[in-house]
Amino acid sequence: MDLNSYNVIILGTPVWWYTMTPPGRAFLKKYDLSGKVIIPFATNGGWLGTTLDDIKKYVPNSKVENELSIKFNEDTLAISEDTLNNWIEKL
Repeated sequence: MDLNSYNVIILGTPVWWYTMTPPGRAFLKKYDLSGKVIIPFATNGGWLGTTLDDIKKYVPNSKVENELSIKFNEDTLAISEDTLNNWIEKL
């Protein structure tokens, strides 16, 4: 995968055991995202844990902005649709 033509990477992950998933971690280890803007979001069932901080650790030479925790209660979205739509509009 060639990511050289992208300046902005939107990175999403579910939260597993209070952090990002192993495939998300493997992606960040494999690709050099230096100089890129990373916009992370994480879906979770109530506790984000260290997910967004852990993502930042894997991209120290990137600018991380507009992070979003998308919380669910069971199968229902717990953040407002306005919050989600406003975040999308900023992108």
